This record gives sequence, C-alpha cells and structure tokens, in this order.
Amino acid sequence: MKATVGFFMLVCMLTFAAGCGATRSSGEGRTADKIIGLWEVKAIHNSNESGYMETSPGMFKMIFPNGMFINFISTDEGAIITVDGTYKLK
Repeated sequence: MKATVGFFMLVCMLTFAAGCGATRSSGEGRTADKIIGLWEVKAIHNSNESGYMETSPGMFKMIFPNGMFINFISTDEGAIITVDGTYKLK
C-alpha cells in the first residue's frame, strides 16, 4: 500500500512539474518544445481484439525533454505505467 501511494505521488509530482513548465502555444517555438509535458491519450487502435479498439479514459502520456516518455493509466487504485520508451524528432 505504501509503495502504491508513493508511486502515485511521484507520478502526480512529475505531472504537476511538467504541466506547469510546458508551453502549448502554436505560434512560437520548436516542435520539440511544444510536445513536452502531459497529454491525454485518445486513440482508436486497428486491432480486432475485444476491449482493445478504444483506449479507456484516464490514459496519459508524459513526454520529457531528455527524449524519454511514459504512458500510464490512472485508476481508482492508483496509476499504472503501461509503456515507457524513447523518442527522437527529425
């Protein structure tokens, strides 16, 4: 239980820090600067698997300026990281 609360607090602090520091103006800055921060994921997948066609509400993507990202789902029980990885803009 303590680990879940600690992990959820870490995700909340990262979300707050990125949300406060991210600018989302469309007229200025580089593309890399515009995508940094917290985004809600709303996607439809091209899969025939049951329950996989549409992402559930509460799924988020956190994009960091160092080329890393994590996807996580927030639930009543806490947050679960579903994917983590790196990105490179060209």
